Amino acid sequence: MDRNYALRRTRAQVLGGALLGDARQSVRAVRMGSWSPAGVVSHTGAAGLTLGGGMGWLSRRFGLTIDHLEAVELVTADGSLIETSPDSEPELFWGLRGGGGNFGIATAFHFRMRNLGAVTAGTWIYGLYRARAVLQALADAARAAPRELTLSFNVKQAGCTVTAFTQVPLEKALDLSAPSEA
Repeated sequence: MDRNYALRRTRAQVLGGALLGDARQSVRAVRMGSWSPAGVVSHTGAAGLTLGGGMGWLSRRFGLTIDHLEAVELVTADGSLIETSPDSEPELFWGLRGGGGNFGIATAFHFRMRNLGAVTAGTWIYGLYRARAVLQALADAARAAPRELTLSFNVKQAGCTVTAFTQVPLEKALDLSAPSEA
Protein backbone atom coordinates (compact mmCIF):
# COMPACT_ATOMS: atom_id res chain seq x y z
CA MET A 1 0.00 0.00 0.00
CA ASP A 2 1.19 3.48 -0.85
CA ARG A 3 1.29 5.96 2.00
CA ASN A 4 -2.09 7.46 1.07
CA TYR A 5 -4.15 4.87 -0.81
CA ALA A 6 -4.57 1.25 -1.85
CA LEU A 7 -6.61 -0.17 -4.68
CA ARG A 8 -8.27 -3.49 -5.27
CA ARG A 9 -10.46 -4.53 -8.19
CA THR A 10 -13.63 -2.81 -7.05
CA ARG A 11 -12.61 -0.98 -3.88
CA ALA A 12 -10.17 1.79 -3.04
CA GLN A 13 -8.84 2.77 0.36
CA VAL A 14 -7.80 6.41 0.78
CA LEU A 15 -6.12 7.48 4.01
CA GLY A 16 -7.34 10.51 5.90
CA GLY A 17 -4.39 12.76 5.00
CA ALA A 18 -4.44 12.12 1.25
CA LEU A 19 -5.09 14.89 -1.22
CA LEU A 20 -7.61 14.25 -3.96
CA GLY A 21 -5.04 14.67 -6.73
CA ASP A 22 -2.73 12.06 -5.18
CA ALA A 23 -5.55 9.55 -4.89
CA ARG A 24 -6.61 10.16 -8.51
CA GLN A 25 -3.06 9.56 -9.76
CA SER A 26 -2.89 6.27 -7.88
CA VAL A 27 -6.18 5.07 -9.35
CA ARG A 28 -5.05 6.02 -12.86
CA ALA A 29 -1.68 4.36 -12.47
CA VAL A 30 -3.01 1.10 -11.06
CA ARG A 31 -6.20 0.53 -13.00
CA MET A 32 -7.18 2.72 -15.93
CA GLY A 33 -10.91 3.12 -16.10
CA SER A 34 -11.54 2.74 -12.36
CA TRP A 35 -13.22 5.68 -10.77
CA SER A 36 -15.27 6.86 -7.85
CA PRO A 37 -16.99 10.25 -7.89
CA ALA A 38 -14.76 12.94 -6.45
CA GLY A 39 -14.32 16.68 -6.44
CA VAL A 40 -12.64 18.85 -9.03
CA VAL A 41 -9.80 20.53 -7.10
CA SER A 42 -6.68 18.37 -6.78
CA HIS A 43 -5.35 20.00 -3.59
CA THR A 44 -8.55 19.31 -1.63
CA GLY A 45 -8.17 16.82 1.19
CA ALA A 46 -9.97 13.56 0.49
CA ALA A 47 -11.36 13.53 4.05
CA GLY A 48 -12.95 16.98 3.85
CA LEU A 49 -14.35 16.31 0.41
CA THR A 50 -15.85 12.99 1.46
CA LEU A 51 -17.25 14.00 4.85
CA GLY A 52 -18.80 17.11 3.29
CA GLY A 53 -20.57 15.18 0.53
CA GLY A 54 -18.24 15.56 -2.44
CA MET A 55 -19.51 17.13 -5.67
CA GLY A 56 -17.59 16.35 -8.85
CA TRP A 57 -17.68 16.53 -12.63
CA LEU A 58 -19.79 13.41 -13.07
CA SER A 59 -21.97 13.78 -9.96
CA ARG A 60 -25.02 14.54 -12.06
CA ARG A 61 -25.00 10.97 -13.32
CA PHE A 62 -23.29 9.01 -10.55
CA GLY A 63 -24.05 10.97 -7.39
CA LEU A 64 -21.76 12.42 -4.74
CA THR A 65 -18.51 11.04 -3.38
CA ILE A 66 -20.36 10.07 -0.21
CA ASP A 67 -22.73 7.86 -2.24
CA HIS A 68 -19.79 5.56 -3.05
CA LEU A 69 -18.40 5.40 0.48
CA GLU A 70 -18.55 1.85 1.87
CA ALA A 71 -16.73 2.25 5.19
CA VAL A 72 -14.78 4.71 7.34
CA GLU A 73 -12.04 3.83 9.81
CA LEU A 74 -12.36 6.21 12.73
CA VAL A 75 -10.62 7.01 16.01
CA THR A 76 -13.29 7.81 18.57
CA ALA A 77 -13.09 10.20 21.53
CA ASP A 78 -12.04 7.34 23.84
CA GLY A 79 -9.13 6.44 21.52
CA SER A 80 -10.71 3.32 20.02
CA LEU A 81 -10.13 2.55 16.34
CA ILE A 82 -13.37 1.34 14.77
CA GLU A 83 -14.66 0.71 11.27
CA THR A 84 -18.08 2.12 10.47
CA SER A 85 -20.21 0.90 7.58
CA PRO A 86 -23.86 0.15 6.87
CA ASP A 87 -23.34 -3.14 8.77
CA SER A 88 -20.99 -2.02 11.55
CA GLU A 89 -21.87 1.05 13.62
CA PRO A 90 -24.54 2.06 11.04
CA GLU A 91 -25.79 5.14 12.94
CA LEU A 92 -22.28 6.54 13.18
CA PHE A 93 -21.69 5.76 9.50
CA TRP A 94 -24.91 7.62 8.67
CA GLY A 95 -23.73 10.64 10.69
CA LEU A 96 -20.36 10.70 8.95
CA ARG A 97 -21.99 10.75 5.52
CA GLY A 98 -22.25 14.50 5.14
CA GLY A 99 -21.93 15.41 8.82
CA GLY A 100 -18.27 16.34 8.55
CA GLY A 101 -15.50 15.40 10.93
CA ASN A 102 -17.55 15.92 14.08
CA PHE A 103 -17.69 12.28 15.19
CA GLY A 104 -14.02 11.38 15.49
CA ILE A 105 -10.81 11.34 13.47
CA ALA A 106 -11.28 9.61 10.13
CA THR A 107 -8.12 7.67 9.32
CA ALA A 108 -9.23 5.81 6.18
CA PHE A 109 -12.07 5.74 3.68
CA HIS A 110 -13.16 2.75 1.63
CA PHE A 111 -14.85 3.54 -1.69
CA ARG A 112 -16.70 1.40 -4.18
CA MET A 113 -15.05 1.81 -7.57
CA ARG A 114 -16.82 1.74 -10.92
CA ASN A 115 -15.68 1.09 -14.43
CA LEU A 116 -15.98 4.53 -15.94
CA GLY A 117 -15.45 3.98 -19.65
CA ALA A 118 -14.78 6.83 -22.04
CA VAL A 119 -15.33 10.42 -20.94
CA THR A 120 -15.31 13.44 -23.20
CA ALA A 121 -14.50 16.89 -21.89
CA GLY A 122 -14.52 20.21 -23.67
CA THR A 123 -14.11 23.86 -22.84
CA TRP A 124 -15.43 26.77 -24.85
CA ILE A 125 -13.96 30.22 -24.30
CA TYR A 126 -15.91 33.39 -25.09
CA GLY A 127 -15.26 37.09 -24.78
CA LEU A 128 -16.76 38.73 -21.71
CA TYR A 129 -19.16 40.73 -23.89
CA ARG A 130 -20.87 37.41 -24.78
CA ALA A 131 -21.37 36.22 -21.19
CA ARG A 132 -25.12 36.94 -21.09
CA ALA A 133 -25.80 35.13 -24.38
CA VAL A 134 -23.59 32.20 -23.43
CA LEU A 135 -25.26 31.83 -20.03
CA GLN A 136 -28.72 31.95 -21.64
CA ALA A 137 -27.72 29.32 -24.23
CA LEU A 138 -26.29 27.18 -21.44
CA ALA A 139 -29.46 27.47 -19.35
CA ASP A 140 -31.63 26.55 -22.35
CA ALA A 141 -29.45 23.58 -23.26
CA ALA A 142 -29.19 22.34 -19.67
CA ARG A 143 -32.95 21.88 -19.40
CA ALA A 144 -32.84 19.12 -22.02
CA ALA A 145 -29.35 17.82 -21.28
CA PRO A 146 -28.91 14.11 -20.51
CA ARG A 147 -27.80 13.06 -17.01
CA GLU A 148 -24.47 12.02 -18.52
CA LEU A 149 -23.63 15.69 -19.08
CA THR A 150 -22.25 18.05 -16.42
CA LEU A 151 -21.76 21.72 -17.26
CA SER A 152 -19.79 24.49 -15.59
CA PHE A 153 -19.94 28.23 -16.36
CA ASN A 154 -17.21 30.60 -15.16
CA VAL A 155 -16.74 34.33 -15.63
CA LYS A 156 -13.46 36.17 -15.17
CA GLN A 157 -12.20 39.57 -16.31
CA ALA A 158 -10.76 38.13 -19.51
CA GLY A 159 -13.95 36.32 -20.54
CA CYS A 160 -16.20 33.40 -19.77
CA THR A 161 -15.86 29.66 -20.19
CA VAL A 162 -18.21 26.73 -20.43
CA THR A 163 -16.80 23.32 -19.53
CA ALA A 164 -18.63 20.07 -20.25
CA PHE A 165 -17.97 16.50 -19.10
CA THR A 166 -19.97 13.67 -20.61
CA GLN A 167 -20.02 9.96 -21.34
CA VAL A 168 -21.93 10.41 -24.58
CA PRO A 169 -20.46 12.10 -27.68
CA LEU A 170 -20.23 15.79 -26.88
CA GLU A 171 -21.99 16.82 -30.09
CA LYS A 172 -24.98 14.68 -29.04
CA ALA A 173 -24.99 16.03 -25.50
CA LEU A 174 -24.84 19.74 -26.19
CA ASP A 175 -24.22 22.31 -28.89
CA LEU A 176 -22.63 25.45 -27.49
CA SER A 177 -20.67 26.29 -30.60
CA ALA A 178 -22.55 29.45 -31.52
CA PRO A 179 -24.74 31.16 -28.92
CA SER A 180 -26.71 34.03 -30.36
CA GLU A 181 -25.52 37.57 -29.81
CA ALA A 182 -27.43 39.48 -27.15
